[in-house]
Amino acid sequence: MIFWLSSLCWALDCGIDKELVTAGTLEAGFVTIFDHNLTQHRPVWNDEVLRMMMWVENYESELLSTRWESDQQGLLYEYTDSKYSQLWFSNLDVGTHKITATVTNRAGDVCQQSLAVKVQPPPFRCAFFEPSGKKSTALVNKDFTANKIVQYRNKFPFERILYPVVETRAPEDLRSWIAEEGKKDIDISFDMNGEGRIVLPPRFGSHYVTLFVETPEGKQCSSLLKIVQEPTTTKAQVVIDKKDRSPFSDLLISSSFGIGYHTGWGGDAVVSPAFDLVALGRSNDFGYMIGGDVGIDFRESYRTYMLKFRLGVLNGLSYGPIAFATGGGVGYDEFVQQNSDLTEEHLYESNHMYTYWRSDIFVFFQSNVGISGGLIPRWHFDPLVASEHFFDSMSWHSGLHFGLFLLRYQQHYVLDKQIHSVMIGLGNNLFQGLE
Repeated sequence: MIFWLSSLCWALDCGIDKELVTAGTLEAGFVTIFDHNLTQHRPVWNDEVLRMMMWVENYESELLSTRWESDQQGLLYEYTDSKYSQLWFSNLDVGTHKITATVTNRAGDVCQQSLAVKVQPPPFRCAFFEPSGKKSTALVNKDFTANKIVQYRNKFPFERILYPVVETRAPEDLRSWIAEEGKKDIDISFDMNGEGRIVLPPRFGSHYVTLFVETPEGKQCSSLLKIVQEPTTTKAQVVIDKKDRSPFSDLLISSSFGIGYHTGWGGDAVVSPAFDLVALGRSNDFGYMIGGDVGIDFRESYRTYMLKFRLGVLNGLSYGPIAFATGGGVGYDEFVQQNSDLTEEHLYESNHMYTYWRSDIFVFFQSNVGISGGLIPRWHFDPLVASEHFFDSMSWHSGLHFGLFLLRYQQHYVLDKQIHSVMIGLGNNLFQGLE
């Protein structure tokens, strides 16, 4: 709906459509500030862009001069344009502005219209969210209810994962921190959307956590959260109190990638790359774990190479600093000799597929210091691969984990071949609390 004002000259008609008056930001977009009753239903933040349009009728094709003025800040914008004259302006003073648009043609005819716009400072409010799937569900409502203490139930002894949020246009300029009684304050940061994430160590018993956010000008907001802890078992509480919590209670990822030095290869020693990954996650409170493993090993000597690849599913148990995993899968094993006449001689004549069963044990003295070992027997699908043992080929390995480094030793047996491997590579052991 368009409102018209009587022009000062019959030749020109001007109007501002209130439903087209919008405010917002380039990042978040613009929204209408007047509702269907043509009343201003949301204020304009003084750090937003106000966008208005003057529409002019009853004139021949010619350039028009347009002035946008505020009764509080004076001239906002002046330019020469055609039929549609727009205003883009930010940083308006707080208050109610009477914004007037004046249009003049070459003949000196003038038309004019005014509109009142309320401008307020941007909101500065903060609160806590809690995780819910891929998105967060607000612990407080969309209006950031003030002085409302909310509760967050978190099972002990898991970490407390909190999601603070702040409603402001400049989160990168804020100083923000988490405070709890008897603990040192922890600084936090927000992304461009004003959302953050912080992981606090386990704490038993009901207690309060406070979010503080402060602007460079000293303006501050806060939100109080009551955390109600529920112990899973009495034993778990004792373990935490002694600061001897099992590193395997949640997630174990043991990966290694490095360069191996192999001996026993027909009397030759070769250097080759290798990769091994074991991933296990706890699925219940009784220490049962499930996961999988991936392995790749490539060795090459003069006219001879061996390629090994495997993929399987593992399960196991964890207790204290010890975890045991076992499971099986399928793999590919290729051993080729290139002859002088450029032909290739394969170790297996029909195919190279096999099944395997892997068993590993991990013992960690700290979350990133420990030892591991395992056994991997294999059964090939090729009936021509004969062995006096229950399995066609096998390997055993042991490793020393220290931070990001891994020292690994392996012996591999296939038919009459025995290969000793020593690998120094980069590894990683991650222990992460899961909800």
